[in-house]
Amino acid sequence: MPDTTQYPTLTYAEMEQRHDGKWVVVINPVQDNDLEVISGTVIAHSPHRDEMDRQVREYQATHHYTRSASLNFVHVPEGFLL
Repeated sequence: MPDTTQYPTLTYAEMEQRHDGKWVVVINPVQDNDLEVISGTVIAHSPHRDEMDRQVREYQATHHYTRSASLNFVHVPEGFLL
């Protein structure tokens, strides 16, 4: 996994601009009351969920000090089922 100090914190709108239609791994996400991601640090992104699942497992196994990591699909089209 990459050195996370090189990645800025992004708002969800910025994630949509940079990674639209991709899975993203977000560490230390800030969430609203509905647990929707408001902002966080994107450390990996890909159109392939299997790859991102692997990235989350690797990250969690080696970075115990990080509050959390989440896997999100950026900008899910209306009517699209995950």
